[in-house]
Amino acid sequence: MAIYKIPAGDPHQRSFRILSCVAIILLLCIMGFAIYKPGELNPSVAQLLGWTAGAIVLGSVVGGQVLGIKAGMRKMQRGLEWELTGEKLIQRNHTEGVTREISLADIATLQQYGGGLTIKGAQPTNLIKVPSSVNDFED
Repeated sequence: MAIYKIPAGDPHQRSFRILSCVAIILLLCIMGFAIYKPGELNPSVAQLLGWTAGAIVLGSVVGGQVLGIKAGMRKMQRGLEWELTGEKLIQRNHTEGVTREISLADIATLQQYGGGLTIKGAQPTNLIKVPSSVNDFED
């Protein structure tokens, strides 16, 4: 009997912090340049700075939303655990209290996709998805 879980920690946390720091530094540089050199700015340079700042803010908001969604999905998946016995595969959702079981003899299809493995049972309602980020599931 082996129990598999998603490892603790968020791999996107570092990306989020780097993205945030770079955006803040660039926006502070643009703001400082615009404050201390306003009379010397050519209107086209000022317009370019404005568009650049807007693009940085828009990129930061979109990037933050994408990384936030990924962090939420990972948090949801951390509540799941998979148990593989000699007779069946069991998926437990501890946050919702739901358990799914597929007997190894009843497995109809196995499909590998980019994010993990889909296991379908003989009945259409029997479906278990195992993300590729689960520790040691390939073994």
